[in-house]
Amino acid sequence: AVALAMSLGPPACASPSRPAAAVSPEGVEPVIVGRPDMRFDGGLRLAAIFPSIGRYALSGIQSANGARLAVEDVNRRGGVHGRRLKLLEYRTGSYFVDARLAAELAAGEGGALAIVGSNSSSLSMPIAAVAEEQRIVQVSNISTAEDLTWDPQRGQERRHVFRVCGTDSVTGALLADFAAGALRAQRVAV
Repeated sequence: AVALAMSLGPPACASPSRPAAAVSPEGVEPVIVGRPDMRFDGGLRLAAIFPSIGRYALSGIQSANGARLAVEDVNRRGGVHGRRLKLLEYRTGSYFVDARLAAELAAGEGGALAIVGSNSSSLSMPIAAVAEEQRIVQVSNISTAEDLTWDPQRGQERRHVFRVCGTDSVTGALLADFAAGALRAQRVAV
């Protein structure tokens, strides 16, 4: 799953499908632009949850393309212990309720063993909540929020949630060390 997340676009957008029963408490209807082929083919099911419309679409499309390529590469080499991977692609909008609904669908009807996504912390956080609740591994490719892998309400690590990039505080400290040490900067602006 980590290799898959590291290499993380769906095909052309279809018209959005909006489940009538999936209205959030805020009154916002989640947007799932495309749902995966659910036919069982014997493959190990991995869900990819990335936006293909809205403010995070460009990065989401790139991440989904990478997930697709990584699954094709693993399958070309014989799969995992002789079993092929099946990528369930959930193309969503760029809002947290979209990502949460996709994670619930992937964990429920999709029967996903793991979830890759999403491409922003605000989308990965609701996926993380579902992943922990359902005990499904989630790997985020570029989410940097501290509390993605740490549950501040429980005061403990999320056991099923992982990332393949550093947190904001780690990146910030490294950049500060580089600016002060290598660049000998006296002042900086962010």
